[in-house]
Amino acid sequence: MNASLKQDIRNLAALLLLTGVIFGFRLGSFGLLDPDEPFYSLTAKEMFTRQDPMTPTIFGSPQFEKPIFFYWVLYASFKLFGVSEFASRIGPCLAGILTVLLTYLWGRILFKKPTVALMASVILAASIEFIAVSRIVLTDVYLCLFVTAALFCFSLGYFQPKQRKIAWFFIFVFCALGFLTKGPLGFLLPFFGIVSYLMVNQERHLIKEIPWTWGITAFILISFPWYALMTQQYGAGFLKHFFIHENIRRFFIAEHKSSDKPIFYVVAVWIGFFPWSAFIPAGLSYAFRQAMKNRSRTQKIFLFLSLSFALPFVFFTLAKSKLLSYLLPVFPIVALVSAAWVFRASRALKMNFKPKHGLVAACFLFLGLLPPALVIGVLVYSRIHKLDILWPLITLGLSFVPFCWMSIYQMRKKNYKQAFLSVMAGIVCFSVFSFGWLLPKADAAFSSRSAVSLYEHLIKPDHKNFLLASKLFVRGVSYYAADEAVGVLIEDPKGAFYTPHNIPLLSSLDDLLKIEKAKYPVYCFLRNKELEFLRKITDARFSISVVQTDGPRSLVRLDRV
Repeated sequence: MNASLKQDIRNLAALLLLTGVIFGFRLGSFGLLDPDEPFYSLTAKEMFTRQDPMTPTIFGSPQFEKPIFFYWVLYASFKLFGVSEFASRIGPCLAGILTVLLTYLWGRILFKKPTVALMASVILAASIEFIAVSRIVLTDVYLCLFVTAALFCFSLGYFQPKQRKIAWFFIFVFCALGFLTKGPLGFLLPFFGIVSYLMVNQERHLIKEIPWTWGITAFILISFPWYALMTQQYGAGFLKHFFIHENIRRFFIAEHKSSDKPIFYVVAVWIGFFPWSAFIPAGLSYAFRQAMKNRSRTQKIFLFLSLSFALPFVFFTLAKSKLLSYLLPVFPIVALVSAAWVFRASRALKMNFKPKHGLVAACFLFLGLLPPALVIGVLVYSRIHKLDILWPLITLGLSFVPFCWMSIYQMRKKNYKQAFLSVMAGIVCFSVFSFGWLLPKADAAFSSRSAVSLYEHLIKPDHKNFLLASKLFVRGVSYYAADEAVGVLIEDPKGAFYTPHNIPLLSSLDDLLKIEKAKYPVYCFLRNKELEFLRKITDARFSISVVQTDGPRSLVRLDRV
């Protein structure tokens, strides 16, 4: 075993340990966070209960907001570990770990230097958004894994021609898995970078070397059977709903109108890479400059990475529906170019080059001011909403903030390795104390688990109630309340859900009067907004009592007088 391979094994083992702690520590210690985690977990739970691993089902009816792969992951986890928060989150956790390890291998193929590859992997693993999506139940981390794997396979085949045939064949395998995870984005995102790079770099002849016949055959065999089965069972309506309503329509019509801003993803990438945010603009600028130089290996690397970042970025910016996690597939690319810039900049600064004022200001902002501001902001929020998180927050602040400040001190001393390690240590503390202590203490404010548990202690075991919930809480309430009938209290039923659910929507006094008297008392899981609306529409025939308030949510008992 040569020295290079030994170093790679040590680095991968260190990354495995790091990500295991950051992504996996106390993974099931808090309830599913409303509204997205319960959406996926409830769907998989209903599939598991019905013993139907093929049809995504929520509230007793098929739902095709996302394809099947992620639900298979959840289904398998429930089968192995039982239905629990840990079982729901272990799949995304493993996908996050694999993406970090793959980023290291990709960096070794591109830059050859273990140091750059290791730095890129740490920057990715220790960025705040990637930590979050690797610890909660979302599909995006799996799409990120498969897009990264496809781009890695292209790079492997491109720079190592002897491996080209098999490596480029696996591009289609990972695109097929991406297609089963999030639809057309699974193959669009990798091929945005691959095809555009070969065209721009005047290597169109290599397009013919892509094993289109065998690759497309594998793509069809892997991804088409599930789509064909759903089309057979639900007809052309399935195809129209999934491809038109859930994909094309989302591109042209904003699901979350407040997010539809041109600079949304600029801010998302910049903030999403906290605490490394100071280096992201410099890293991307460096990559674009290198891509414009005369042809060389370095120019090819950065042109490929630049196109693989820029085209998806433009695509998602043009799309009307925007969410922070949509852009996650470009995070490994940003980590790679940022690590390459940091490696180059640290060497230049050791040779007495002076850092630019903008970089100094950005480091002071993101490592000096933002960490304590973040802690103070959470403290203020906890005081407003009466959350008992003072001690975990103090512990978080006394560990995370000093490490960030120490990194600034080490940079001033030109101890860049120690500065890098200080930031990494700070983010480990941030993840451990945030997800291992703070969030479990604030569980009742962000999850329906605590409120449903209290409700179950208040009712008779044999009494079947009708429950009401805000639209943001209804999936979580249904997940934890099991067989109870649930409805949504909402002022405007037309704006309830982007994709309709098979549940009753109540918006008036008449709707409340239609509930059978035997179903009362009706327990309601509401935000303050819906609680005020409930008080507005009820009259003397009803009484309302607040059982418990946790942060912005309340458990309310509604009785017929």
